[in-house]
Amino acid sequence: MYSIVMREGDRSINAFSDELGSAGGYEVLNSWNLQEYLSEKVKSFNEVIAKAKATPSSISDIVLSGQIAGIIAHESAGHPFEADRVLGREGAQAGMSYLTGRDIKSDRHFASESVSVVDDPTLPYSMGFFLSDDEGVRARRKFLIKDGMISELLYDRSTSSSFGVKSNGSVRTSDFTAEPIIRMSNTFFCLLQLPLMR
Repeated sequence: MYSIVMREGDRSINAFSDELGSAGGYEVLNSWNLQEYLSEKVKSFNEVIAKAKATPSSISDIVLSGQIAGIIAHESAGHPFEADRVLGREGAQAGMSYLTGRDIKSDRHFASESVSVVDDPTLPYSMGFFLSDDEGVRARRKFLIKDGMISELLYDRSTSSSFGVKSNGSVRTSDFTAEPIIRMSNTFFCLLQLPLMR
């Protein structure tokens, strides 16, 4: 992770990121060439300070970076789809879910049919990589939202029984002294079909 704060005149930028990550050893760290990587980041942030323009106040089409789209998927679909939050258990620790109280079996419509969000811990060398969770359940790719419909939540053995399904391997813990809890892994928007260009 890194945090960079820069200021020029009355403009400033605060950049925090944890975009570097992998499953591996020091060979991965060495392959990143961090000095050059961070130098390029500082140059790009400096250009943002010098050339950035205010966003328009009108409704506009925008193109998001992968990093921003990832944050949206993480916060808007990942955490709210953790079944312990949906059941209200996580309220005091990390927040509730907007799905709390919703009958997700009968009320599955969620978004535009072009929206699909995946949680996949099986992506090799990714930051959220694992092949089985900390309850011993085999990890797999999960569609949280598919074609705009709620497909499944992130479950552990306990919450899955509350919903009448099987655990989908979504439990992890930081070490043997901490309680295993449901957490997303690699959560991202997935394009299932490209819209017809006109």
